[in-house]
Amino acid sequence: MSEIIVQRCRPWEWEEAMDVAERTFMEFVAPVYEPEGIKGFTDLVTDKRVKNLFLDGDYVVFVAKDGDKIVGVISIRSGNHISLLFVDKEYHRMGVASKLVANVSEYLRLRKFDHLTVNASPYGVPFYHSYGFEDTGVEKWERGMLTTPMKLLL
Repeated sequence: MSEIIVQRCRPWEWEEAMDVAERTFMEFVAPVYEPEGIKGFTDLVTDKRVKNLFLDGDYVVFVAKDGDKIVGVISIRSGNHISLLFVDKEYHRMGVASKLVANVSEYLRLRKFDHLTVNASPYGVPFYHSYGFEDTGVEKWERGMLTTPMKLLL
């Protein structure tokens, strides 16, 4: 493994980034979600409208790369809300997710945001807590997805 580099996702990297998100979601998150939630997620990562928002700069995506290989992805919607945060299973517990969140946090601070939010899956909650996110509500089911709303002050 070479040094992991985080950068803005380039248009030609979209499919690879979404593939990392979908593969990781299916293995680690989907098993506790209802079919409606799984479909909602797969629709998101394959939606041409979302890709067009990305291409127009309205859906911000960063990728973590090991050489030329994308090993992690984070996306932001609604200004300062994490929409996706996934790391290839071979790179878990190597600081990749932390690098992605740190990069997005700096990106948002430069744009005068003072916090970052996420609706964390049960699998992601321990990571977000370890990074300093705090729960802002209770775990709940919504559209087939079990999530905990969280916030990080920047």
